[in-house]
Amino acid sequence: MKKISFAVAVLLLTFSCRNTDTAAEEKKVDSPLHYDLTGTGDVTLVFIHGWCINGSYWDNQVAAFKDRYQVLTLDLAGHGQSKMPKPEYTIEEHGRDVADLITQLGLKKIILIGHSMSGDVALHVYNILRNRVMGFIGIDNLQQLGVIPTDEENEQYAAFFLAMRKDFANLVTEFAKANLFSETTSDSIKARVIRDFVSADVDFAVSTIVSLQFEGENERTLAPKLMVPMYLILSDNGRDPLYEEASLKQYCGAGYKVWTIKGTGHYPMIEDVPEFNRVLAEVLDTIRNNFSGQ
Repeated sequence: MKKISFAVAVLLLTFSCRNTDTAAEEKKVDSPLHYDLTGTGDVTLVFIHGWCINGSYWDNQVAAFKDRYQVLTLDLAGHGQSKMPKPEYTIEEHGRDVADLITQLGLKKIILIGHSMSGDVALHVYNILRNRVMGFIGIDNLQQLGVIPTDEENEQYAAFFLAMRKDFANLVTEFAKANLFSETTSDSIKARVIRDFVSADVDFAVSTIVSLQFEGENERTLAPKLMVPMYLILSDNGRDPLYEEASLKQYCGAGYKVWTIKGTGHYPMIEDVPEFNRVLAEVLDTIRNNFSGQ
């Protein structure tokens, strides 16, 4: 009996290992993006990070929501552990990368959650995968839709971007300190963000933000195509007004709603984790309730 039991155990172990390997192979995709897919549930939260940071900024949200949702985090092209593409890369191309990854993973019901510049990335993802998207959430972005810079503003931007290429580390450090943090942002978070900024590939980082400068025209085209409300979670970091109601009313044909996080800068998901997760859970419940009522 002992020999038979041992043989059965070996067979079961072998079979189990083969199944695990097969499942791992099925998850392999041909994508330039580094990603992590975890959690359980029939709905997938797709977290898309902002400029010059990476998918690890969502780690606290993965831990909080993976028991109820499947959760996808990723590093955009040229960020984190993802491959560096050509130097000139547009917001639309980032969107195509994310949409292609979602398609290859076979995710059918998704909620897009984009931080900072990835509010615009998420608009491009939605434009490709609209039949899969049941919710759209912007994190500290899209407060003013459809802005087209004037010629004078474009000249100012061009001068700033040229200066960035020449002295990137110092300029992005000063920009971050002046614009992206609140009075209560911890020194460790400031250091983390600035460290990620200054370690970025300069040409790629600048080309990405140059592309973002011209997304206003795309917002005018893509936002009205949303068949789900645009839900925004905004930091109140001294902005007055916090958002431009007229542009949201004009371009969000399916409606919009704004939630506010008090006392944080541009990175509420790491600056006040409990409050951000509480608000995000409320937004997700709103989406699910709306979706189930359709």
